[in-house]
Amino acid sequence: RRWSTAPLGSLSIPGPLYSVRVLRAGFSRPGPEGSVLADGSVTLIAGGPLTVLVDTGGPWLR
Repeated sequence: RRWSTAPLGSLSIPGPLYSVRVLRAGFSRPGPEGSVLADGSVTLIAGGPLTVLVDTGGPWLR
């Protein structure tokens, strides 16, 4: 199956039960000598009975 990604139109997506807010957007870009510089997103999912922080950022995140 083929899939693709696209930038979100907004860093905040309200929903009827849960809302999603990107606190820090991840990135991926070419680095020196064929390497890749990348870091994951930090996202807050809030509403309903749960509030969830999804932190896929690297340990070097400042």
